[in-house]
Amino acid sequence: MADIEKTIKNAVELNKTLMGSDETLRALMADELSLVVVASNCPQEIAEKIAHYAQISGTESHKFSLASKELGSICRKPFSVTVLGIKK
Repeated sequence: MADIEKTIKNAVELNKTLMGSDETLRALMADELSLVVVASNCPQEIAEKIAHYAQISGTESHKFSLASKELGSICRKPFSVTVLGIKK
């Protein structure tokens, strides 16, 4: 888990992140992402849709072990982040 946190923090510093399911889905369909991180408490319907499009685009998808509040905190945001995309 520490490795994925380091990857997220590095992407945030480089401004290579997209937050939110809609924005992440659009980027997945355009094949612009290298990694998608889904919080543990993401609604199942959204998680399945993200996983489906990640598989189609060949993008790595990671189910994060922490909830959206913790993912938001790792991203240095004062709000919850349910889905995070990391740009190529």
